[in-house]
Amino acid sequence: MKFIRSITITQRIALSTALVIAGLLVGTQLVTTRVLRDRFAQTYHARLTQSQEALLSFVRIDYDLRVAGLRHALANPAITAAFETADPARVAAEAPLFRAITNAEILVFTDPLGAPYYNSANLNRAQIAFITAALKRPSDSARLTYLSIADQIYEFTTLSNITPDGMNLGGVAAGRRLSAFFTQDLKRLTGFDVMTFAEGKPIAYVKSDLTSAALNDPQRFGAGAFTPGVAQRGAINGEDALWMAVPAPRLNATVVFLVSLDQGLAPVMSKVRVYLFIPAVIFGALALILMYWLTARRIGAQVGAISQATHRIAEGDLDTPLHSASDDELGRLSAKIEHMRQKLARNRDELANAHGKRLQSERLETIGKFTAGVIHDFRNPMSVIRSAVEIIGAKTSDDEKISAQVKRAVGEIERMNELTRDLLEYSHGKVNLALCAVNIREWLEEIRAAHESGFVESGVYLRVADHATERSTLTFDPRRMRRVIDNLITNAREACRKGDTVELSWSADADGTYLIVSDTGAGIPSDIAATMFDPFVTSGKEQGTGLGLAISKKIVEDHHATITVESAKDAGARFTITFPAPPDACEVSSHYETYAPAI
Repeated sequence: MKFIRSITITQRIALSTALVIAGLLVGTQLVTTRVLRDRFAQTYHARLTQSQEALLSFVRIDYDLRVAGLRHALANPAITAAFETADPARVAAEAPLFRAITNAEILVFTDPLGAPYYNSANLNRAQIAFITAALKRPSDSARLTYLSIADQIYEFTTLSNITPDGMNLGGVAAGRRLSAFFTQDLKRLTGFDVMTFAEGKPIAYVKSDLTSAALNDPQRFGAGAFTPGVAQRGAINGEDALWMAVPAPRLNATVVFLVSLDQGLAPVMSKVRVYLFIPAVIFGALALILMYWLTARRIGAQVGAISQATHRIAEGDLDTPLHSASDDELGRLSAKIEHMRQKLARNRDELANAHGKRLQSERLETIGKFTAGVIHDFRNPMSVIRSAVEIIGAKTSDDEKISAQVKRAVGEIERMNELTRDLLEYSHGKVNLALCAVNIREWLEEIRAAHESGFVESGVYLRVADHATERSTLTFDPRRMRRVIDNLITNAREACRKGDTVELSWSADADGTYLIVSDTGAGIPSDIAATMFDPFVTSGKEQGTGLGLAISKKIVEDHHATITVESAKDAGARFTITFPAPPDACEVSSHYETYAPAI
Protein backbone atom coordinates (compact mmCIF):
# COMPACT_ATOMS: atom_id res chain seq x y z
CA MET A 1 0.00 0.00 0.00
CA LYS A 2 2.86 2.37 0.72
CA PHE A 3 4.24 1.79 -2.77
CA ILE A 4 0.83 2.46 -4.36
CA ARG A 5 0.48 5.71 -2.44
CA SER A 6 3.94 6.85 -3.47
CA ILE A 7 3.39 6.66 -7.26
CA THR A 8 1.50 9.06 -9.50
CA ILE A 9 -1.95 8.50 -11.01
CA THR A 10 -0.39 7.99 -14.44
CA GLN A 11 1.97 5.37 -13.03
CA ARG A 12 -0.93 3.64 -11.29
CA ILE A 13 -2.88 3.52 -14.57
CA ALA A 14 0.19 2.20 -16.40
CA LEU A 15 0.76 -0.46 -13.71
CA SER A 16 -2.89 -1.49 -13.79
CA THR A 17 -2.85 -1.68 -17.58
CA ALA A 18 0.34 -3.76 -17.52
CA LEU A 19 -1.27 -6.18 -15.07
CA VAL A 20 -4.39 -6.39 -17.25
CA ILE A 21 -2.30 -7.05 -20.38
CA ALA A 22 -0.26 -9.67 -18.53
CA GLY A 23 -3.46 -11.28 -17.26
CA LEU A 24 -4.93 -11.29 -20.76
CA LEU A 25 -1.77 -12.86 -22.17
CA VAL A 26 -1.67 -15.53 -19.46
CA GLY A 27 -5.39 -16.18 -19.86
CA THR A 28 -5.04 -16.37 -23.64
CA GLN A 29 -2.18 -18.83 -23.31
CA LEU A 30 -4.15 -20.98 -20.87
CA VAL A 31 -7.23 -20.95 -23.10
CA THR A 32 -5.15 -21.63 -26.21
CA THR A 33 -3.34 -24.48 -24.48
CA ARG A 34 -6.65 -25.96 -23.26
CA VAL A 35 -8.24 -25.70 -26.72
CA LEU A 36 -5.22 -27.19 -28.47
CA ARG A 37 -4.93 -29.92 -25.85
CA ASP A 38 -8.57 -30.88 -26.33
CA ARG A 39 -8.16 -30.82 -30.11
CA PHE A 40 -5.03 -32.96 -29.89
CA ALA A 41 -6.86 -35.37 -27.60
CA GLN A 42 -9.71 -35.67 -30.12
CA THR A 43 -7.24 -36.25 -32.96
CA TYR A 44 -5.23 -38.82 -31.06
CA HIS A 45 -8.40 -40.55 -29.91
CA ALA A 46 -9.55 -40.89 -33.51
CA ARG A 47 -6.16 -42.25 -34.53
CA LEU A 48 -6.09 -44.71 -31.65
CA THR A 49 -9.49 -46.09 -32.64
CA GLN A 50 -8.01 -46.82 -36.05
CA SER A 51 -4.94 -48.56 -34.61
CA GLN A 52 -6.48 -52.05 -34.74
CA GLU A 53 -7.00 -51.77 -38.49
CA ALA A 54 -3.48 -50.35 -38.80
CA LEU A 55 -2.15 -53.29 -36.81
CA LEU A 56 -3.88 -55.85 -39.05
CA SER A 57 -2.72 -54.02 -42.17
CA PHE A 58 0.80 -53.96 -40.83
CA VAL A 59 0.77 -57.70 -40.11
CA ARG A 60 -0.56 -58.44 -43.60
CA ILE A 61 2.03 -56.23 -45.30
CA ASP A 62 4.77 -57.64 -43.14
CA TYR A 63 3.65 -61.16 -44.12
CA ASP A 64 3.83 -60.33 -47.82
CA LEU A 65 7.33 -58.89 -47.34
CA ARG A 66 8.52 -62.00 -45.49
CA VAL A 67 7.15 -64.33 -48.14
CA ALA A 68 8.69 -62.27 -50.91
CA GLY A 69 12.03 -62.40 -49.09
CA LEU A 70 11.84 -66.18 -48.75
CA ARG A 71 10.97 -66.70 -52.41
CA HIS A 72 13.77 -64.38 -53.43
CA ALA A 73 16.24 -66.30 -51.26
CA LEU A 74 15.11 -69.70 -52.54
CA ALA A 75 15.55 -68.46 -56.07
CA ASN A 76 19.26 -67.88 -55.45
CA PRO A 77 21.25 -70.60 -57.39
CA ALA A 78 23.69 -71.24 -54.54
CA ILE A 79 20.94 -71.71 -52.02
CA THR A 80 18.97 -73.90 -54.45
CA ALA A 81 22.04 -76.10 -54.97
CA ALA A 82 22.49 -76.45 -51.21
CA PHE A 83 18.86 -77.49 -50.90
CA GLU A 84 19.27 -80.13 -53.58
CA THR A 85 22.18 -81.74 -51.72
CA ALA A 86 20.47 -81.47 -48.32
CA ASP A 87 24.00 -81.28 -46.93
CA PRO A 88 23.94 -79.55 -43.51
CA ALA A 89 27.46 -78.26 -43.99
CA ARG A 90 26.72 -76.77 -47.36
CA VAL A 91 23.43 -75.32 -46.11
CA ALA A 92 25.24 -73.81 -43.11
CA ALA A 93 27.67 -72.18 -45.54
CA GLU A 94 24.82 -70.55 -47.41
CA ALA A 95 22.87 -69.62 -44.22
CA PRO A 96 24.46 -66.11 -43.83
CA LEU A 97 23.36 -65.21 -47.36
CA PHE A 98 19.89 -66.53 -46.64
CA ARG A 99 19.67 -64.52 -43.41
CA ALA A 100 20.85 -61.40 -45.21
CA ILE A 101 18.14 -61.76 -47.85
CA THR A 102 15.29 -62.62 -45.45
CA ASN A 103 16.40 -60.52 -42.44
CA ALA A 104 15.91 -63.67 -40.30
CA GLU A 105 17.48 -64.50 -36.95
CA ILE A 106 16.65 -68.21 -36.83
CA LEU A 107 16.71 -70.61 -39.79
CA VAL A 108 15.34 -74.16 -39.85
CA PHE A 109 15.69 -76.38 -42.98
CA THR A 110 13.80 -79.69 -43.48
CA ASP A 111 14.10 -82.45 -46.07
CA PRO A 112 11.19 -83.44 -48.32
CA LEU A 113 9.86 -85.69 -45.59
CA GLY A 114 9.82 -82.86 -43.06
CA ALA A 115 12.80 -83.96 -41.03
CA PRO A 116 14.97 -81.03 -39.89
CA TYR A 117 18.58 -81.21 -40.90
CA TYR A 118 19.65 -77.61 -40.08
CA ASN A 119 18.79 -75.63 -36.93
CA SER A 120 20.67 -72.35 -36.49
CA ALA A 121 19.41 -71.66 -32.96
CA ASN A 122 19.70 -75.07 -31.33
CA LEU A 123 15.95 -75.23 -30.75
CA ASN A 124 14.68 -78.08 -28.58
CA ARG A 125 12.71 -80.95 -29.90
CA ALA A 126 9.31 -79.50 -29.03
CA GLN A 127 10.09 -76.24 -30.68
CA ILE A 128 11.39 -77.96 -33.79
CA ALA A 129 8.33 -80.14 -33.90
CA PHE A 130 6.04 -77.07 -33.67
CA ILE A 131 7.85 -75.42 -36.56
CA THR A 132 8.20 -78.46 -38.82
CA ALA A 133 4.55 -79.37 -38.41
CA ALA A 134 3.72 -76.64 -40.88
CA LEU A 135 6.32 -77.92 -43.35
CA LYS A 136 5.00 -81.51 -43.50
CA ARG A 137 2.21 -80.33 -45.79
CA PRO A 138 4.06 -79.18 -48.93
CA SER A 139 2.38 -76.12 -50.45
CA ASP A 140 3.26 -73.08 -52.56
CA SER A 141 1.60 -70.93 -49.90
CA ALA A 142 3.58 -69.52 -47.02
CA ARG A 143 2.43 -69.82 -43.45
CA LEU A 144 3.06 -67.75 -40.31
CA THR A 145 3.86 -69.52 -37.08
CA TYR A 146 4.55 -67.77 -33.77
CA LEU A 147 6.70 -69.39 -31.13
CA SER A 148 7.73 -68.16 -27.67
CA ILE A 149 11.43 -68.66 -27.12
CA ALA A 150 13.09 -67.43 -23.89
CA ASP A 151 10.19 -65.10 -23.09
CA GLN A 152 10.44 -63.64 -26.59
CA ILE A 153 7.89 -64.08 -29.37
CA TYR A 154 9.37 -65.15 -32.67
CA GLU A 155 7.51 -64.96 -35.94
CA PHE A 156 8.36 -67.84 -38.30
CA THR A 157 7.52 -67.69 -41.98
CA THR A 158 7.42 -71.27 -43.43
CA LEU A 159 7.56 -72.08 -47.13
CA SER A 160 8.04 -75.34 -49.07
CA ASN A 161 10.77 -75.28 -51.73
CA ILE A 162 9.03 -76.83 -54.75
CA THR A 163 10.69 -76.64 -58.15
CA PRO A 164 8.80 -75.61 -61.29
CA ASP A 165 8.52 -79.23 -62.37
CA GLY A 166 6.83 -80.11 -59.05
CA MET A 167 9.79 -81.63 -57.20
CA ASN A 168 9.72 -81.04 -53.41
CA LEU A 169 13.21 -80.09 -52.21
CA GLY A 170 12.16 -79.63 -48.59
CA GLY A 171 11.13 -76.58 -46.57
CA VAL A 172 12.50 -73.52 -44.78
CA ALA A 173 11.38 -71.61 -41.68
CA ALA A 174 12.80 -68.09 -41.15
CA GLY A 175 12.11 -66.55 -37.77
CA ARG A 176 12.74 -63.20 -36.09
CA ARG A 177 11.92 -61.61 -32.73
CA LEU A 178 8.91 -59.35 -32.69
CA SER A 179 10.66 -57.19 -30.07
CA ALA A 180 13.40 -56.36 -32.47
CA PHE A 181 11.36 -55.25 -35.46
CA PHE A 182 7.64 -55.38 -34.78
CA THR A 183 7.31 -52.54 -32.24
CA GLN A 184 9.68 -50.21 -34.10
CA ASP A 185 7.83 -50.74 -37.36
CA LEU A 186 4.48 -50.12 -35.64
CA LYS A 187 5.83 -46.88 -34.13
CA ARG A 188 6.95 -45.70 -37.55
CA LEU A 189 3.57 -46.65 -38.95
CA THR A 190 1.33 -45.06 -36.28
CA GLY A 191 3.58 -42.46 -34.64
CA PHE A 192 2.70 -43.86 -31.20
CA ASP A 193 4.83 -45.54 -28.58
CA VAL A 194 4.14 -49.31 -28.66
CA MET A 195 4.16 -52.04 -26.00
CA THR A 196 3.40 -55.70 -26.73
CA PHE A 197 2.02 -57.93 -23.96
CA ALA A 198 1.72 -61.72 -24.04
CA GLU A 199 0.00 -63.59 -21.23
CA GLY A 200 -0.14 -60.29 -19.28
CA LYS A 201 3.62 -59.71 -19.50
CA PRO A 202 5.43 -57.14 -21.64
CA ILE A 203 7.48 -58.90 -24.28
CA ALA A 204 8.40 -55.99 -26.52
CA TYR A 205 8.21 -52.21 -26.28
CA VAL A 206 9.65 -49.06 -27.73
CA LYS A 207 12.11 -47.55 -25.31
CA SER A 208 10.93 -44.11 -24.17
CA ASP A 209 10.20 -42.20 -20.95
CA LEU A 210 6.50 -42.84 -21.47
CA THR A 211 6.79 -46.63 -21.87
CA SER A 212 9.28 -46.84 -18.99
CA ALA A 213 6.82 -45.06 -16.70
CA ALA A 214 3.97 -47.25 -17.95
CA LEU A 215 5.89 -50.46 -17.21
CA ASN A 216 6.37 -49.21 -13.64
CA ASP A 217 2.59 -48.84 -13.22
CA PRO A 218 1.25 -52.44 -13.09
CA GLN A 219 -2.11 -51.26 -11.77
CA ARG A 220 -2.95 -49.69 -15.12
CA PHE A 221 -0.55 -51.59 -17.39
CA GLY A 222 -0.54 -55.06 -15.85
CA ALA A 223 -2.40 -58.32 -16.38
CA GLY A 224 -6.14 -57.75 -16.81
CA ALA A 225 -5.83 -53.97 -16.61
CA PHE A 226 -6.72 -53.30 -20.24
CA THR A 227 -10.11 -52.78 -21.81
CA PRO A 228 -9.47 -53.76 -25.44
CA GLY A 229 -10.53 -51.24 -28.06
CA VAL A 230 -11.26 -48.41 -25.57
CA ALA A 231 -9.06 -45.29 -25.47
CA GLN A 232 -8.13 -44.15 -21.98
CA ARG A 233 -6.67 -40.85 -20.72
CA GLY A 234 -4.61 -40.19 -17.64
CA ALA A 235 -1.33 -38.94 -16.20
CA ILE A 236 1.79 -40.99 -16.87
CA ASN A 237 4.98 -39.74 -15.25
CA GLY A 238 3.36 -36.31 -14.81
CA GLU A 239 2.36 -36.11 -18.48
CA ASP A 240 -1.16 -36.02 -19.89
CA ALA A 241 -1.36 -39.20 -22.01
CA LEU A 242 -3.76 -41.36 -24.05
CA TRP A 243 -3.47 -45.11 -24.58
CA MET A 244 -5.48 -47.97 -26.04
CA ALA A 245 -5.01 -51.75 -26.03
CA VAL A 246 -5.60 -53.61 -29.33
CA PRO A 247 -5.80 -57.45 -29.40
CA ALA A 248 -3.63 -59.30 -31.91
CA PRO A 249 -5.13 -62.84 -32.04
CA ARG A 250 -2.74 -64.18 -34.67
CA LEU A 251 0.12 -63.13 -32.34
CA ASN A 252 -1.68 -64.32 -29.23
CA ALA A 253 -0.69 -60.95 -27.78
CA THR A 254 -2.03 -57.49 -26.95
CA VAL A 255 -0.51 -54.37 -28.45
CA VAL A 256 -0.81 -51.12 -26.43
CA PHE A 257 -0.42 -47.80 -28.22
CA LEU A 258 0.56 -44.77 -26.06
CA VAL A 259 0.91 -41.08 -26.87
CA SER A 260 1.80 -38.07 -24.69
CA LEU A 261 -0.38 -35.02 -25.25
CA ASP A 262 2.25 -32.81 -23.62
CA GLN A 263 4.97 -34.00 -26.00
CA GLY A 264 2.70 -33.60 -29.00
CA LEU A 265 1.57 -30.17 -27.85
CA ALA A 266 5.05 -28.86 -27.02
CA PRO A 267 6.23 -28.02 -30.59
CA VAL A 268 2.87 -26.49 -31.46
CA MET A 269 2.91 -24.31 -28.35
CA SER A 270 6.48 -23.31 -29.17
CA LYS A 271 5.29 -22.04 -32.54
CA VAL A 272 2.28 -20.37 -30.93
CA ARG A 273 4.58 -18.52 -28.55
CA VAL A 274 6.85 -17.49 -31.41
CA TYR A 275 4.10 -16.38 -33.79
CA LEU A 276 1.42 -15.24 -31.34
CA PHE A 277 2.51 -14.56 -27.80
CA ILE A 278 5.87 -12.91 -28.46
CA PRO A 279 4.35 -10.44 -30.99
CA ALA A 280 1.44 -9.92 -28.58
CA VAL A 281 3.90 -9.09 -25.79
CA ILE A 282 5.79 -6.70 -28.09
CA PHE A 283 2.64 -4.95 -29.30
CA GLY A 284 1.26 -4.93 -25.76
CA ALA A 285 4.43 -3.24 -24.52
CA LEU A 286 4.24 -0.68 -27.34
CA ALA A 287 0.56 -0.07 -26.59
CA LEU A 288 1.40 0.33 -22.89
CA ILE A 289 4.14 2.86 -23.69
CA LEU A 290 1.82 4.77 -26.04
CA MET A 291 -1.01 4.74 -23.49
CA TYR A 292 1.37 5.87 -20.74
CA TRP A 293 2.56 8.75 -22.95
CA LEU A 294 -0.97 9.82 -23.88
CA THR A 295 -2.19 9.44 -20.30
CA ALA A 296 0.77 11.38 -18.97
CA ARG A 297 0.04 14.16 -21.45
CA ARG A 298 -3.71 14.26 -20.81
CA ILE A 299 -3.93 13.55 -17.10
CA GLY A 300 -0.59 15.22 -16.34
CA ALA A 301 -1.69 18.36 -18.17
CA GLN A 302 -5.03 18.46 -16.34
CA VAL A 303 -3.46 17.81 -12.95
CA GLY A 304 -0.82 20.47 -13.69
CA ALA A 305 -3.51 22.98 -14.68
CA ILE A 306 -5.51 22.20 -11.53
CA SER A 307 -2.37 22.54 -9.38
CA GLN A 308 -1.48 25.89 -10.95
CA ALA A 309 -5.07 27.12 -10.59
CA THR A 310 -5.22 26.22 -6.89
CA HIS A 311 -1.81 27.89 -6.39
CA ARG A 312 -3.06 31.08 -8.09
CA ILE A 313 -6.21 31.06 -5.98
CA ALA A 314 -4.11 30.60 -2.83
CA GLU A 315 -1.95 33.58 -3.93
CA GLY A 316 -5.07 35.72 -4.39
CA ASP A 317 -5.42 35.60 -8.20
CA LEU A 318 -9.15 35.15 -8.71
CA ASP A 319 -9.36 36.56 -12.24
CA THR A 320 -7.67 33.77 -14.24
CA PRO A 321 -10.24 31.14 -15.26
CA LEU A 322 -9.59 27.39 -15.19
CA HIS A 323 -10.82 25.76 -18.39
CA SER A 324 -11.98 22.14 -18.24
CA ALA A 325 -10.59 20.06 -21.12
CA SER A 326 -12.71 16.92 -20.56
CA ASP A 327 -15.90 15.56 -19.03
CA ASP A 328 -14.22 12.94 -16.84
CA GLU A 329 -13.53 13.09 -13.10
CA LEU A 330 -10.67 15.55 -13.53
CA GLY A 331 -12.86 17.67 -15.78
CA ARG A 332 -15.60 17.76 -13.15
CA LEU A 333 -13.01 18.60 -10.49
CA SER A 334 -11.77 21.46 -12.70
CA ALA A 335 -15.36 22.68 -13.06
CA LYS A 336 -15.82 22.61 -9.29
CA ILE A 337 -12.60 24.57 -8.75
CA GLU A 338 -13.66 27.07 -11.43
CA HIS A 339 -17.05 27.45 -9.73
CA MET A 340 -15.25 28.04 -6.42
CA ARG A 341 -13.00 30.65 -8.10
CA GLN A 342 -15.98 32.46 -9.56
CA LYS A 343 -17.76 32.45 -6.22
CA LEU A 344 -14.65 33.74 -4.45
CA ALA A 345 -14.26 36.42 -7.12
CA ARG A 346 -17.89 37.49 -6.64
CA ASN A 347 -17.43 37.55 -2.89
CA ARG A 348 -14.27 39.62 -3.34
CA ASP A 349 -16.05 42.05 -5.66
CA GLU A 350 -19.03 42.28 -3.33
CA LEU A 351 -16.69 42.87 -0.41
CA ALA A 352 -14.77 45.50 -2.37
CA ASN A 353 -18.06 47.14 -3.40
CA ALA A 354 -19.29 47.10 0.18
CA HIS A 355 -15.97 48.52 1.31
CA GLY A 356 -16.21 51.22 -1.37
CA LYS A 357 -19.73 52.07 -0.32
CA ARG A 358 -18.59 52.26 3.25
CA LEU A 359 -15.76 54.58 2.31
CA GLN A 360 -18.17 56.66 0.27
CA SER A 361 -20.57 56.74 3.18
CA GLU A 362 -17.76 57.88 5.44
CA ARG A 363 -16.81 60.51 2.87
CA LEU A 364 -20.41 61.66 2.65
CA GLU A 365 -20.59 61.85 6.40
CA THR A 366 -17.41 63.91 6.45
CA ILE A 367 -18.65 66.08 3.60
CA GLY A 368 -22.03 66.51 5.35
CA LYS A 369 -20.38 67.66 8.54
CA PHE A 370 -18.05 69.92 6.61
CA THR A 371 -20.89 71.22 4.43
CA ALA A 372 -23.09 72.04 7.40
CA GLY A 373 -20.29 74.11 8.89
CA VAL A 374 -19.47 75.82 5.59
CA ILE A 375 -23.09 76.67 4.85
CA HIS A 376 -23.62 77.97 8.36
CA ASP A 377 -20.50 80.14 8.30
CA PHE A 378 -20.38 80.94 4.60
CA ARG A 379 -23.83 81.27 3.05
CA ASN A 380 -25.19 84.24 4.91
CA PRO A 381 -22.03 86.34 4.50
CA MET A 382 -21.96 85.56 0.81
CA SER A 383 -25.60 86.66 0.46
CA VAL A 384 -24.73 89.94 2.17
CA ILE A 385 -21.69 90.39 -0.07
CA ARG A 386 -23.74 89.68 -3.19
CA SER A 387 -26.40 92.18 -2.19
CA ALA A 388 -23.75 94.78 -1.53
CA VAL A 389 -22.06 94.13 -4.84
CA GLU A 390 -25.35 94.35 -6.73
CA ILE A 391 -26.12 97.70 -5.04
CA ILE A 392 -22.72 98.99 -6.04
CA GLY A 393 -23.33 97.79 -9.57
CA ALA A 394 -26.69 99.55 -9.72
CA LYS A 395 -25.22 102.89 -8.56
CA THR A 396 -22.22 102.69 -10.89
CA SER A 397 -23.89 101.24 -13.93
CA ASP A 398 -22.53 104.08 -16.06
CA ASP A 399 -18.91 103.12 -15.33
CA GLU A 400 -18.04 100.23 -17.59
CA LYS A 401 -14.93 99.21 -15.65
CA ILE A 402 -16.81 99.07 -12.34
CA SER A 403 -19.75 97.26 -13.97
CA ALA A 404 -17.36 94.65 -15.34
CA GLN A 405 -15.80 94.08 -11.94
CA VAL A 406 -19.24 93.89 -10.32
CA LYS A 407 -20.35 91.34 -12.90
CA ARG A 408 -17.19 89.33 -12.24
CA ALA A 409 -17.71 89.46 -8.49
CA VAL A 410 -21.33 88.32 -8.82
CA GLY A 411 -20.17 85.38 -10.98
CA GLU A 412 -17.61 84.30 -8.39
CA ILE A 413 -20.21 84.60 -5.62
CA GLU A 414 -22.58 82.46 -7.70
CA ARG A 415 -19.80 79.88 -8.21
CA MET A 416 -19.28 79.74 -4.46
CA ASN A 417 -23.02 79.22 -3.95
CA GLU A 418 -22.91 76.47 -6.60
CA LEU A 419 -20.15 74.76 -4.69
CA THR A 420 -22.19 74.84 -1.50
CA ARG A 421 -25.22 73.39 -3.31
CA ASP A 422 -23.07 70.59 -4.76
CA LEU A 423 -21.73 69.76 -1.35
CA LEU A 424 -25.20 69.77 0.18
CA GLU A 425 -26.73 67.61 -2.55
CA TYR A 426 -23.94 65.04 -2.56
CA SER A 427 -23.98 64.71 1.21
CA HIS A 428 -27.74 64.32 1.57
CA GLY A 429 -27.80 60.83 0.06
CA LYS A 430 -30.82 59.56 -1.88
CA VAL A 431 -33.46 62.12 -2.64
CA ASN A 432 -37.09 61.94 -3.76
CA LEU A 433 -37.30 62.26 -7.53
CA ALA A 434 -40.01 64.24 -9.33
CA LEU A 435 -40.58 61.73 -12.10
CA CYS A 436 -42.57 62.57 -15.19
CA ALA A 437 -42.83 61.61 -18.85
CA VAL A 438 -40.37 63.64 -20.91
CA ASN A 439 -40.24 64.11 -24.67
CA ILE A 440 -36.59 63.35 -25.20
CA ARG A 441 -36.01 65.42 -28.34
CA GLU A 442 -37.73 68.54 -27.02
CA TRP A 443 -35.90 68.18 -23.72
CA LEU A 444 -32.50 67.89 -25.43
CA GLU A 445 -33.29 70.87 -27.68
CA GLU A 446 -34.05 72.90 -24.56
CA ILE A 447 -30.65 71.97 -23.13
CA ARG A 448 -28.89 72.77 -26.43
CA ALA A 449 -30.49 76.20 -26.58
CA ALA A 450 -29.41 76.96 -23.00
CA HIS A 451 -25.76 76.15 -23.81
CA GLU A 452 -25.65 77.63 -27.30
CA SER A 453 -24.10 80.99 -26.39
CA GLY A 454 -21.25 79.41 -24.42
CA PHE A 455 -20.42 77.09 -27.31
CA VAL A 456 -20.47 79.94 -29.81
CA GLU A 457 -17.96 81.85 -27.69
CA SER A 458 -15.72 78.74 -27.50
CA GLY A 459 -15.91 77.96 -31.23
CA VAL A 460 -17.25 74.46 -30.54
CA TYR A 461 -20.33 73.05 -32.27
CA LEU A 462 -23.26 71.66 -30.25
CA ARG A 463 -25.99 69.69 -31.96
CA VAL A 464 -28.81 67.25 -31.27
CA ALA A 465 -28.69 64.17 -33.49
CA ASP A 466 -32.01 63.19 -35.09
CA HIS A 467 -32.15 59.40 -34.52
CA ALA A 468 -35.50 58.00 -35.54
CA THR A 469 -36.89 55.70 -32.82
CA GLU A 470 -40.33 54.54 -31.77
CA ARG A 471 -39.59 55.43 -28.14
CA SER A 472 -39.79 59.25 -28.05
CA THR A 473 -40.65 59.69 -24.35
CA LEU A 474 -38.86 58.59 -21.22
CA THR A 475 -39.76 58.81 -17.54
CA PHE A 476 -37.26 60.56 -15.26
CA ASP A 477 -36.76 63.70 -13.13
CA PRO A 478 -36.03 66.31 -15.85
CA ARG A 479 -34.55 68.88 -13.49
CA ARG A 480 -32.05 66.54 -11.87
CA MET A 481 -31.24 64.73 -15.11
CA ARG A 482 -30.74 68.18 -16.69
CA ARG A 483 -28.06 68.70 -14.08
CA VAL A 484 -26.30 65.52 -15.36
CA ILE A 485 -26.47 66.52 -19.03
CA ASP A 486 -25.38 70.10 -18.22
CA ASN A 487 -22.33 68.78 -16.41
CA LEU A 488 -21.41 66.41 -19.25
CA ILE A 489 -21.88 69.12 -21.88
CA THR A 490 -19.80 71.62 -19.93
CA ASN A 491 -16.98 69.08 -19.44
CA ALA A 492 -17.11 68.16 -23.13
CA ARG A 493 -16.91 71.82 -24.23
CA GLU A 494 -13.95 72.46 -21.97
CA ALA A 495 -12.17 69.35 -23.35
CA CYS A 496 -12.78 70.32 -27.00
CA ARG A 497 -10.66 72.41 -29.27
CA LYS A 498 -11.97 75.06 -31.59
CA GLY A 499 -13.88 73.39 -34.42
CA ASP A 500 -14.71 70.19 -32.48
CA THR A 501 -18.28 68.97 -32.05
CA VAL A 502 -20.38 67.92 -29.08
CA GLU A 503 -23.40 65.79 -29.93
CA LEU A 504 -26.53 64.97 -27.90
CA SER A 505 -28.42 61.86 -29.03
CA TRP A 506 -30.57 59.02 -27.87
CA SER A 507 -31.52 55.50 -28.98
CA ALA A 508 -33.62 52.59 -27.78
CA ASP A 509 -33.82 48.81 -28.12
CA ALA A 510 -35.37 45.88 -26.28
CA ASP A 511 -32.93 46.29 -23.39
CA GLY A 512 -33.55 49.98 -22.66
CA THR A 513 -33.22 53.60 -23.69
CA TYR A 514 -29.84 55.36 -24.02
CA LEU A 515 -28.99 59.06 -23.60
CA ILE A 516 -25.61 59.79 -25.22
CA VAL A 517 -23.25 62.76 -24.92
CA SER A 518 -20.24 62.46 -27.23
CA ASP A 519 -17.49 64.78 -28.42
CA THR A 520 -14.53 64.85 -30.78
CA GLY A 521 -12.16 66.44 -28.31
CA ALA A 522 -8.84 65.30 -26.89
CA GLY A 523 -10.32 62.45 -24.86
CA ILE A 524 -10.02 61.62 -21.16
CA PRO A 525 -6.56 61.15 -19.60
CA SER A 526 -5.92 57.47 -18.90
CA ASP A 527 -4.77 58.17 -15.34
CA ILE A 528 -8.22 59.40 -14.28
CA ALA A 529 -10.49 57.35 -16.56
CA ALA A 530 -11.00 54.60 -13.96
CA THR A 531 -11.73 57.00 -11.05
CA MET A 532 -13.39 59.92 -12.77
CA PHE A 533 -16.76 59.24 -11.09
CA ASP A 534 -15.21 59.29 -7.60
CA PRO A 535 -15.68 62.47 -5.53
CA PHE A 536 -12.97 65.15 -5.62
CA VAL A 537 -11.40 63.71 -8.80
CA THR A 538 -10.70 66.37 -11.40
CA SER A 539 -8.73 66.56 -14.63
CA GLY A 540 -6.96 69.72 -13.51
CA LYS A 541 -9.52 72.39 -14.44
CA GLU A 542 -8.95 75.64 -12.69
CA GLN A 543 -12.58 75.99 -11.56
CA GLY A 544 -13.35 72.27 -11.04
CA THR A 545 -14.64 71.03 -7.70
CA GLY A 546 -14.24 67.32 -8.41
CA LEU A 547 -17.88 66.66 -7.49
CA GLY A 548 -19.63 67.16 -10.82
CA LEU A 549 -19.34 63.61 -12.17
CA ALA A 550 -19.77 62.07 -8.72
CA ILE A 551 -23.05 63.95 -8.32
CA SER A 552 -24.04 63.02 -11.89
CA LYS A 553 -23.45 59.35 -11.21
CA LYS A 554 -25.49 59.52 -8.02
CA ILE A 555 -28.42 61.14 -9.85
CA VAL A 556 -28.27 58.49 -12.57
CA GLU A 557 -28.18 55.66 -10.01
CA ASP A 558 -31.14 57.22 -8.16
CA HIS A 559 -33.02 56.65 -11.42
CA HIS A 560 -31.92 52.95 -11.38
CA ALA A 561 -29.89 53.68 -14.48
CA THR A 562 -26.17 53.40 -15.24
CA ILE A 563 -23.58 55.70 -16.74
CA THR A 564 -20.53 54.49 -18.67
CA VAL A 565 -17.77 56.19 -20.60
CA GLU A 566 -15.67 55.25 -23.64
CA SER A 567 -12.64 57.30 -24.58
CA ALA A 568 -9.49 57.16 -26.66
CA LYS A 569 -6.63 59.61 -26.99
CA ASP A 570 -7.40 62.36 -29.53
CA ALA A 571 -10.65 60.56 -30.40
CA GLY A 572 -13.02 62.24 -27.92
CA ALA A 573 -15.24 60.67 -25.29
CA ARG A 574 -18.68 59.10 -25.26
CA PHE A 575 -20.87 59.05 -22.14
CA THR A 576 -23.88 56.70 -22.23
CA ILE A 577 -26.74 56.80 -19.71
CA THR A 578 -28.70 53.55 -19.87
CA PHE A 579 -32.30 53.41 -18.63
CA PRO A 580 -33.54 49.80 -18.36
CA ALA A 581 -36.64 49.02 -20.42
CA PRO A 582 -39.94 49.26 -18.49
CA PRO A 583 -42.56 46.51 -18.86
CA ASP A 584 -43.97 48.41 -21.86
CA ALA A 585 -41.42 50.91 -23.12
CA CYS A 586 -43.85 52.60 -25.47
CA GLU A 587 -46.39 53.57 -22.79
CA VAL A 588 -46.09 56.21 -20.09
CA SER A 589 -47.46 55.43 -16.61
CA SER A 590 -50.64 57.35 -15.91
CA HIS A 591 -49.55 58.61 -12.46
CA TYR A 592 -46.63 60.60 -13.96
CA GLU A 593 -47.23 64.09 -15.20
CA THR A 594 -45.99 65.06 -18.64
CA TYR A 595 -42.99 67.40 -18.63
CA ALA A 596 -43.37 70.48 -20.78
CA PRO A 597 -40.05 72.12 -21.70
CA ALA A 598 -39.87 75.83 -21.09
CA ILE A 599 -38.47 76.94 -24.46
